Amino acid sequence: YAALFNGGNVGMGTTTPTEALTVSYGIGTESTLTGVLAIEGTDTEDANMVSGSGPSLDFRLPTSTAATHVSARIGCPREGGDEDANAGTLSFYTASTDDATATEKMTILKGGNTGIGVVAPAGKLHIKSGESNAAAGDGYSVHADELVIEGSGNTGLSILSGNNDLSTVYFGDNGDNDIGHIYYDHSDNKMGFITNAAGGQLYLTSASLLGLNATANGAMTIGLTMN
Repeated sequence: YAALFNGGNVGMGTTTPTEALTVSYGIGTESTLTGVLAIEGTDTEDANMVSGSGPSLDFRLPTSTAATHVSARIGCPREGGDEDANAGTLSFYTASTDDATATEKMTILKGGNTGIGVVAPAGKLHIKSGESNAAAGDGYSVHADELVIEGSGNTGLSILSGNNDLSTVYFGDNGDNDIGHIYYDHSDNKMGFITNAAGGQLYLTSASLLGLNATANGAMTIGLTMN
């Protein structure tokens, strides 16, 4: 059967649809994805398609009136205009207020770069809350474009942990996964810097005492302790 109606629900591949539309297929031993639903855009103008054109899936919600508007959208706009390129972007749109037009909030480009708040991400993950007028991936910053955080004013990154736990950033290579790291110990409010897998340590205590190559801070009573 092509489709079955059951109490208003429509089933495709099933005789017991549980939602307004249920599409079902049998999963076997295959190790790849199986296409279940296709949204296709075809070329009808006999000319190169332009960048930005493509199909979308719209989610509509009612406003204070009986009318509905697009509150969210998932789209696949063409990233380039070349008809033979077959390159698409996956874009996610949301509307921020009633009756507002859904605007693009997250984008995954054909090369894998992902942007949140930016349609042309400058790194593997680019999170943008405002325009800084700075260029990531330019000069020495090309070595630090895996994660780009951008804002027009004060901009930061938060690492939130439990009251007695660590907040940590690790640095590794193919010889040692944690050859260096920076940590904040919330149990005693101490911040530490570790190099060469604990071969060298610098830390600052909650009392503003600084230890260089020190392994314990219990006996520290002066501003600087060196071991």
